Amino acid sequence: MDEVSKYRLTGAIIWLVLLVVLVPVWFGEPVDFKPEGTVPIQKTVERPLVKQIPVLPEENANAVMTSKNGTPLKATGQGAERSESNKTKRWIVRVMAYKDIKVANDLLGRLDGLYDVDIKTFEKSGMHSVRVGPYFSKAEAEQAKQNIDKKLYTQSEVVQLN
Repeated sequence: MDEVSKYRLTGAIIWLVLLVVLVPVWFGEPVDFKPEGTVPIQKTVERPLVKQIPVLPEENANAVMTSKNGTPLKATGQGAERSESNKTKRWIVRVMAYKDIKVANDLLGRLDGLYDVDIKTFEKSGMHSVRVGPYFSKAEAEQAKQNIDKKLYTQSEVVQLN
C-alpha cells in the first residue's frame, strides 16, 4: 500500500469515528425542539381556602349590652374605643392596578368569592385599581393583605379611607 492510500484510509477512519461519536451527541438533546401537534404544559395553581372574617353591621356594633336582669351595661375598655374608631376609620387593601380592564376583571374574578372586591377606575391615567374591603380595623385589612400576597405573590398595600 502506498503512502497516499495510507493517509486517505487514516482520514476516512477519523471521519467515521467522529461521525459515530459526535452525531448522536449532537442530536441526542435537541435545543428548542417542538414537534408539531404538541401542547405546552400549563401549570395550575390550587387556590387555598381563605376563611372570610364576617363584619358586623353598624346597628349591631353599637348595640347596648344588657345584664341578666335587663339593666344596660356601660361600655368600657377596648370595646368602647373600637366602636368609636369603627365609625370614623375604614381600611382597604389595594392589590394591583392595571391599564387593561380585562386583566383587572380577571383578578377581580379570582378574588370575588373570597373577598369583597371592586375596581376603581381613574379617568385621567386610565388605570384600573383592584381593591379589597372596606375593613373597619387595620388588623383585619393586614390579615387580608397577607393572605392575598401569599396567594397571588403580590405586594399589596393597606390604605386608610377618609
